[in-house]
Amino acid sequence: GLGWPTLCVVCRRRGVQRICAPCVATYASTPPSPGAAGPAEETPRTAARPLAALVAAVPFEFPWAGLVHAMKYGDRPELSRALAPLMVDALQRAIDPRNVDCLVPVPLAEARARQRGYNVPRELARHAAPGVGRPVADDWLHRCRDTPSQARLTREARLRNLAGAFEVPSRAARQVRGRTVVLVDDVVTTGATLEAAAHALLSAGAASVIGWVLARTPAPNASHAA
Repeated sequence: GLGWPTLCVVCRRRGVQRICAPCVATYASTPPSPGAAGPAEETPRTAARPLAALVAAVPFEFPWAGLVHAMKYGDRPELSRALAPLMVDALQRAIDPRNVDCLVPVPLAEARARQRGYNVPRELARHAAPGVGRPVADDWLHRCRDTPSQARLTREARLRNLAGAFEVPSRAARQVRGRTVVLVDDVVTTGATLEAAAHALLSAGAASVIGWVLARTPAPNASHAA
C-alpha cells in the first residue's frame, strides 16, 4: 500500500507523493501573508466584502507561482491533482468542511474555456472534493461575459471590470438558496473576482460564501514583495 513511485512536481525527486514532504515543509509550511484576507481570515460580510472567510493554501511565489502558470498557460491541468491536497489541508485547518454544502469553481468565459480546453479552478475543485467530502457544483455559477486582463488594474478598477460578469442560472437558483458555498479559484490578488462571484451567489439566495484558493499574492508591503 505505499503506492506507485512518482516524481515530485517541485524538486523532481522520486517518491510516492506528487509533492514530497521536504518540499511541503520548505515551501508550504508558512501560511500566505495577509493581503486581501489572511490564510483563514474571517471577514464581516457586507455589500463591499461578501466573503464570510478566505482560505489560501500557499503564497503565490516560488515554486507555486510557476506551477500555477504551467497549469493555466502551459497545458498542464494534471498539476491540479498534485496541488489540490495542499488546498484540502488548508481548508481543514480553517473550517469544518461538514458545515459547507458544496464546492463551486469560478467559471471561465465560454470563449476562453474553449480556447484553453479546461478550467483550472474546476480541476482543483474536482481533485480536492474527495478530500473534503463535498460535491462540486460547477453548474451553479455562469460567467456571462469575458473581461479584459486585470493584471495591471487596481482593486477598484477590477471590481468595475467584473460588475455583472457572473450570474446563477435560473435552473440552479433553487439549489443555491440557503446553501453554504465554498468558491474555488486558483489565485487571489485583490479578491475582486471572488467577491464578484460571491455577490452573484448571495443575490441568488446562498446563505454564505467562503473563498478557497490555492495561492494568494503577497501583501504589497510584505518584505519579499517586488
